[in-house]
Amino acid sequence: MQTNLREKAKNGLAQWGLWARSKELPSCYSQQPFYTPPVDYKTNGMRTDIYGNILTITDEHAQQIDACIGCMGVYNETYPHIARLRFINFRSYRDIAKEVGTSKDKVNVFIGEIETWLSCQMTTNAA
Repeated sequence: MQTNLREKAKNGLAQWGLWARSKELPSCYSQQPFYTPPVDYKTNGMRTDIYGNILTITDEHAQQIDACIGCMGVYNETYPHIARLRFINFRSYRDIAKEVGTSKDKVNVFIGEIETWLSCQMTTNAA
């Protein structure tokens, strides 16, 4: 069950990033311009998230994820920035590491912690 929650959080973050780009709404953590990835011919010109899925998230769920990411900034101000770079701007672990000033392995750990945080928050909010 924990793996399932983590997968939901991982997919939720990817969908949140696509939602933020598609709405062209900067979240509280993404005041900089968005990187717009090229359109994929396999999806009939539709934009896809970081895992290649088309937008399926509702506005309400995306806003819940956005709020959870905001709460995360209280504990570690770097995490919302990393989430924005990875899921909204499609940045690689190496690029994120360079911008944040750490190693790409540490960024991998941070992304895992962000996914875990989100899965816990969504479970708590659902109860």
